[in-house]
Amino acid sequence: MSSVAVQACSGPGCVFVPHGEMLGISGTTGNSSGPHLHLLVRNPSNRSVDPYGWRGTGTDPWVNNQRESLWVTYPSLAYYGAQIYPSGPALEYPRTPPTGIIVDDGSPGFDETPAGCWNDIAAGSAQGGVMRFRRPRTTAPTCTAQWNFPRGSSGMYAVYVHIPAIRATTEGAIYTIRHAGESDQVVVNQAVFPNIYYVTDGWVYVGKYNFTGAGDEYIELTNRTQDEAAAVAELYVGVDAVRFVLQGAPTPTPPAPATVTPTRTAPPARTATATLARTLTPSRTPTPSRTPTATATPSRTRTPTKTRTPTFTVTPSRTRTPTRTPTITRTRTPTRTPTLTRTATPTRTPTLTRTRIPTATPAYRLIKVYFVHKYRYNNNLPSFEREGKRWARSDMLPQSALNEFFKGPGATEKYSYGWIGIYNGFTGYSRLEIRDGVAHVYLQGTCAPDGRDFNIADLIVLNLKQFPEIRFVKIYDQNGQTQNPAGLSDSEPFCLSESFTPSPTPTRTLTPTRTPTRTPSPTHTRRPTATPLYVKVKVYFVNKFRYENNLPPFEFAGVRWARTNNLVGTVLDEYFKGPGSTERFSYGWITLYDGFTGYSRFEIREGVAHVFLTGTCASEGRDFNIADLIMSNLKQFPEIRFVKIYDENGATQDPNGLNDSVPACLAP
Repeated sequence: MSSVAVQACSGPGCVFVPHGEMLGISGTTGNSSGPHLHLLVRNPSNRSVDPYGWRGTGTDPWVNNQRESLWVTYPSLAYYGAQIYPSGPALEYPRTPPTGIIVDDGSPGFDETPAGCWNDIAAGSAQGGVMRFRRPRTTAPTCTAQWNFPRGSSGMYAVYVHIPAIRATTEGAIYTIRHAGESDQVVVNQAVFPNIYYVTDGWVYVGKYNFTGAGDEYIELTNRTQDEAAAVAELYVGVDAVRFVLQGAPTPTPPAPATVTPTRTAPPARTATATLARTLTPSRTPTPSRTPTATATPSRTRTPTKTRTPTFTVTPSRTRTPTRTPTITRTRTPTRTPTLTRTATPTRTPTLTRTRIPTATPAYRLIKVYFVHKYRYNNNLPSFEREGKRWARSDMLPQSALNEFFKGPGATEKYSYGWIGIYNGFTGYSRLEIRDGVAHVYLQGTCAPDGRDFNIADLIVLNLKQFPEIRFVKIYDQNGQTQNPAGLSDSEPFCLSESFTPSPTPTRTLTPTRTPTRTPSPTHTRRPTATPLYVKVKVYFVNKFRYENNLPPFEFAGVRWARTNNLVGTVLDEYFKGPGSTERFSYGWITLYDGFTGYSRFEIREGVAHVFLTGTCASEGRDFNIADLIMSNLKQFPEIRFVKIYDENGATQDPNGLNDSVPACLAP
């Protein structure tokens, strides 16, 4: 996502976005150097302001700024003496609530212009099993999709747009939110949703907005995008569903008594403009659905509600009671205009917004990973340790800290900051156990102390004790030995203790013939014996030009890093994620899905890999398809001799035997 519009409330005197509000997801679409987010702050006069405020000397040159900074906390991260980023912990992505009003494509609240402009396709990842798509354009749009906000509903609503896993690959989809007489635009990178990090179900949060329910409010998406002109030929704009989730009552605009009398003149104005309301008039969508109900018997039978309303306005107690609000929402006549008076009931506002976000555990968190400053370490100038930042799954934080430590510093940390890792001959760890507040770490490799007081044990202790559940750390060498295996205390291997001195080989002093005993084999076999945590694997994609012009070979191999205990899963995950930016735009690589969106599971039994795909099979009739690429990706591993691929129904042509097998829909 490149940008998102967020409105805490729109009335006068309510201009601050509350602390903890989700502003958007940082993205790196277009010609950017890294993930970032575009956001705009406006003052009560609807003029843009600098969120940091004016910090220079003299008078503020931009008169629309306010005096104080809008940031809740001032920056605290120093980079060469300069503070550049706001401080505070990372906020989780707002989870999609189970409730809300869903308007799907094809439902009565959905419109497309012109009719039949968008292409339909069945997709298992789409809301209702069907979605729409179209090639994007960088010029004027030719197709428009519109999800109408339900007429008569009002209040502050969080808006989510649903993006399926297929046919939604544009990196600059422009959503327009029309609400309460205002329009906001949000630019969404559809290509990165859904994903395994924060939008697993495809529902992307695009902000909170105040809706009045007057009938001229909607979410709009066209096939005009912000993609690069050279890339639009191979992209799609995906259209599926929108979800409106009530957050609280709307912000009151005019006083309630002033709106009751003039709204009686509204029905003649609406009936007069019924034919023009489908194009650009604010009430275009609801009025066509109003006209048939006006002539139908149900709406005629409800007209006595007009005679009922004066009787209730005489007694103020009837309008103040919360029990009258449901009856107003159920009336489908022009008398719904007094719904603005419902804004005086503030009972529903605080409950949903404050309890919804903190209850869910974030899937990923920022953790510290400690390394050593090389210059200070070599010159014995404590403190040596330096902390980096990494994202880690919340269900395996200590393991992630150890994994990142043994991977070593990143390129910037290594070459710009001068950080290194100290390993003392150890190459990784075989297992990590946490029992009663004590972490037990079993190292791999061959211990090779360098006689320094500060060693790998100190770094492991720092990395693990950042987590409150770990009070002590016991570190074991390659033989499973440590100094103090029992008790509530830290412990390190004997070879890393300060009193340990490696004994010289006695054979050199006892016999003058040193040739047989001086074999240097231990130095050559010491490091390669440990299994690395990460290895490079191939991920096969297709050259678009060769594929479209039928010039085999089509497949080309990219390279990815994968954990040694999940090589096959990593290859499948990277394949369904698709080529990277360089592979895609510089090399011209694409991937083939044939309607499938991923896989539910894979099993390897007796040299045969069984891959169960998800989605809906939609073969293009080519001999070379997704099955060929999956086989190329999996057969790079020696333990896999044959591959059997199953469709969304769990069916394949030859489920038994030692041979390859594909679904019937992919057979040549």
